[in-house]
Amino acid sequence: MFIAAAVLSVIMLIFSIFEIGDLIHSGIKDPPYNFSETLSDGTVVLLSERNDHIAGDPQSKLTYINLYRLKGFKAVKIGRIDETYFSNRCLAQDKYILDYNEETKTITVACEYGVYGNEFVHLKEEFDTGVMTYDFIIS
Repeated sequence: MFIAAAVLSVIMLIFSIFEIGDLIHSGIKDPPYNFSETLSDGTVVLLSERNDHIAGDPQSKLTYINLYRLKGFKAVKIGRIDETYFSNRCLAQDKYILDYNEETKTITVACEYGVYGNEFVHLKEEFDTGVMTYDFIIS
């Protein structure tokens, strides 16, 4: 019984190492906020929120949520949400809703953005709903 448990633990450790290595090679490099979910049809998706900078401008701040489909040991990028002008970081502040339509294979991510924009970019008051939704098709 002990030997079977030890062998199972080693196998799980090996799979974990391969999965972590593949995620790093897929472009997910130590993001501070990740959220994964298994959808109703068994598909596993990962949302990863990270900050980037414009090349050559370390003062710039670009914030993105990248959406990946995990297939075995591979992370396939499905899409990206640009949060640069959001006052909320949706994943970090738990200000998002993930919905999945199994028939159309569509993931809808609704982000509560707080205040949108800055002194140069903003929404007109009549269009400011506080939430933006993004649809992604899983192939």
